[in-house]
Amino acid sequence: MNALGATLVAVSAKAEDVPEMKQKTNVTFPLYYDPDLSAIKAWQAYDGDNDIAKPATFVVAADGTIAYQYIGKEKSDRPVLDEVMAVLEQLKDK
Repeated sequence: MNALGATLVAVSAKAEDVPEMKQKTNVTFPLYYDPDLSAIKAWQAYDGDNDIAKPATFVVAADGTIAYQYIGKEKSDRPVLDEVMAVLEQLKDK
């Protein structure tokens, strides 16, 4: 958990992507994989036409509601960090 009261995790559709992601990015947060895509599909971050998981970012509030979601259209499509941080700041103040 960080100073904003958030815990960061990442989920991959492929187990083999996890070690590569850790090595390339030097992340210190948990990286999980979803072998049957159940979580990825439940969060509507799956592109069935192309059989891929879309890049997605979610902020889940303490009460379990989704406070922010961004689902990319292609592999490099990510949200603006300032948007995510603003949501975290708002949740911290509640």
